[in-house]
Amino acid sequence: YGHAKVYEDASVSGNASVSVNANVSGNALVYEDASVSGNAEVSGNAEVSGNASVYGNAKVYEDAWVFGNASVSGNARVYDDASVSGNALVYGDASVSGNALVYEDASVSGNAKVYGDVSVCYNGDIFSRDHVFLVGPIGSRNDITTFYRGKDNAIYVRCGCFNDTIEKFEDRVCEVHGDTKHGKAYKTAIKLARIQIDLTGGNHEK
Repeated sequence: YGHAKVYEDASVSGNASVSVNANVSGNALVYEDASVSGNAEVSGNAEVSGNASVYGNAKVYEDAWVFGNASVSGNARVYDDASVSGNALVYGDASVSGNALVYEDASVSGNAKVYGDVSVCYNGDIFSRDHVFLVGPIGSRNDITTFYRGKDNAIYVRCGCFNDTIEKFEDRVCEVHGDTKHGKAYKTAIKLARIQIDLTGGNHEK
């Protein structure tokens, strides 16, 4: 609306809105009830849909997708093949890239960088680079396992369909893998995650 900037083969459809100073370009799609406002930019093959919002000086580009009730704001960047969905928030100077997934009620902010094959979900609260620890390929499926800080200052684990606390993950590893090669590998990863992930300080101010 107003003098919104929509260029090239970009498309804005449905009940989506793009405000005066925002920029949608390339092959980008903004649709359903999504909104792009402030000085935000959506470009490349990026998509913003659902009730998602991109605002402030945020940028969503390349093949990134923001959908659901997610929001990207501040100076945040979401790019490559990354996706932000659910009720997730990405803001501040944070970036989400690679094949990273940020979803459910997770938030990524501050100077945090979430990238590669990382999955941050549930109640993840990432606002520093040492709040995420990625290990893999590991285990019987040679998959990626993500350890991350939660809003309750606990460590959570995303491994295959498992998503719960590090304590429950440790119990599960002992039950399923025991003292096998995979069990030893996971137990070593657990030890490293407890060393690497910073749980000091309270939750930051949003």
